[in-house]
Amino acid sequence: FRVLKSFYSLYACLSLPMMSDKRLVVIHDFETLSLTDPDRYIAYIQKPEPSTVWVVNCKKSDSRKKIFQALEKHAVVIKANPPKDVLFLTEWIGEKFKAAKQTIDNEALQLMVEHVGDNLFDLAHQVDKILLYKHGESHIDVKDVELMIGVSREYSVFTMINYLLEKNKAKTLEILR
Repeated sequence: FRVLKSFYSLYACLSLPMMSDKRLVVIHDFETLSLTDPDRYIAYIQKPEPSTVWVVNCKKSDSRKKIFQALEKHAVVIKANPPKDVLFLTEWIGEKFKAAKQTIDNEALQLMVEHVGDNLFDLAHQVDKILLYKHGESHIDVKDVELMIGVSREYSVFTMINYLLEKNKAKTLEILR
């Protein structure tokens, strides 16, 4: 298993696996990879090494580029956008707490979605953190969420000072609150 973010990724894909039948090569931020010879990657995409599982992770794919067109044509492409539906997110968090035999207030659920966002990884991390904090107790309320998440986690003293210097009274007071 290798996680790569370099031009060596193609060589890792072409090499044989050691002590295993398959080799997993993961490339993060593929769209930022500077490909000196994209035709070599395209040739690999068209005829991949059977012993290699090649995972390409990118935030945005540009379907105008030949390499992304080759991926669309010859690979299994999974487009995963974060869920934007607040109802789905609150139900998902609620199920996590229910699985841990915990109850949580609706206001606390809303607060989590509002301040953590729609990233399921971040939400799961915050749920785990609250569950560790409330170990042995069965109910989670708004105060627990505020304490563990830090309602103004995207704000800091430095952000408040910046708004203060900009004379943005509303934002300064919001952070202060």
